[in-house]
Amino acid sequence: MAKKEREVKVHPEFDKSLYENYQYLKQESPQFAAEFKDELIAQMERIIEHPLAYPKEEAIPGKRGIYRYSVYKKSWKIIYKVLDSSLVFLKLFHVKQNPKRIYEVKKYK
Repeated sequence: MAKKEREVKVHPEFDKSLYENYQYLKQESPQFAAEFKDELIAQMERIIEHPLAYPKEEAIPGKRGIYRYSVYKKSWKIIYKVLDSSLVFLKLFHVKQNPKRIYEVKKYK
């Protein structure tokens, strides 16, 4: 079975959340912040290769199960959606945030 090619998109909210987390971590340790970003990109590449291998995000209900997540470094979730023609990274979500805020990504266009 041939692998399905999807256009990869990064929502501005994902960029914003990455930037904010990176800046915060950089204050504590520039080296850790750089490693954080590099390893995050590697995790995103794994998601791109096998987007359906990760669990559905139960906080975002839907019949099609297009919203999924990957746990990153035990404290963050990479929230993304899988469509027929695209894969969209929506948000880098710290697990200590209010979990009800995950639902907000559903309104991202």
